[in-house]
Amino acid sequence: MAFDLKSFGKTLVYEGTPSGPQLQANFKQIAVQDKKAEKKRTLYFTIAIISAICAFVGFIWAAQETAAGVLLLVPIVLLLVAMVTGVLGGRWNQFAVPDLRYTLPMQLVDMLERDMAKNTAFATRIDFSAPTKKKKQVAKGPWPARSGWTQASFEDPWLRLSGQFLDNTRFALTLTELTVVRSGWKRSRSGKRKHKTKTKPKGMEAQLLLKFSRKRYGAVTALQPDLAGAVNLPQQVSLKKIKVNDHQLLLRAKVAPNSLDADGLYQLFTQMLLSAYQVLNLSKELSKSSA
Repeated sequence: MAFDLKSFGKTLVYEGTPSGPQLQANFKQIAVQDKKAEKKRTLYFTIAIISAICAFVGFIWAAQETAAGVLLLVPIVLLLVAMVTGVLGGRWNQFAVPDLRYTLPMQLVDMLERDMAKNTAFATRIDFSAPTKKKKQVAKGPWPARSGWTQASFEDPWLRLSGQFLDNTRFALTLTELTVVRSGWKRSRSGKRKHKTKTKPKGMEAQLLLKFSRKRYGAVTALQPDLAGAVNLPQQVSLKKIKVNDHQLLLRAKVAPNSLDADGLYQLFTQMLLSAYQVLNLSKELSKSSA
């Protein structure tokens, strides 16, 4: 099925089983749309802000003049312009998506398809919507650090990419963004109470799952005590989980908040794959030796 940019704009979710070249072409369309949306958003919001300021000044000026009725027409028109351009800016704003969410998948696909059969399909789901959407909330309760405040936790598994390598090993990459939103009433210095909301990024979780042939790599279970030492990750990343049996291997890592950009996350997944295959290839040699 051909990629429909208009339909994508309604959900902001890219889902399907495209080949590598198809995915690259589709994401280039999303990138062009994103840049266009950013320009339109900036233009309309700038006009809205300037019009609103001018309207405010106009109302003050008209109030001081005797012919206020005639003079009010200008600020009223400016206020209408501010309202219309503000709405237009808001509409374009929803199409301005985070660059990371199309640049990283494009990098990963370019790397992964080198070890895949030509034009093999990628099972893909990339969610471009906000990480704090209601459906992504996983917990909510009182915030112990401040009386009367609540804390909501969000998990956004926005990247899911899977396929099959030439050795018939199936892979699945997942990247989940973690966010906490805290809200409550706060009293200002003047004594007024205001409701405040604070959004705090809590980092990301990167996961790699490999499902492989028992005959080829089944001896990997014998290496289980040494697996953690064989995994090489960037300094800003900590290994959270490693699990293996005779037909699959799972690696999960925690990325510190705001520590890695698209290139850094690309390197992380590359290192996770290299570490996993280093272990699998060693297990294959063990299988040969025992045979």
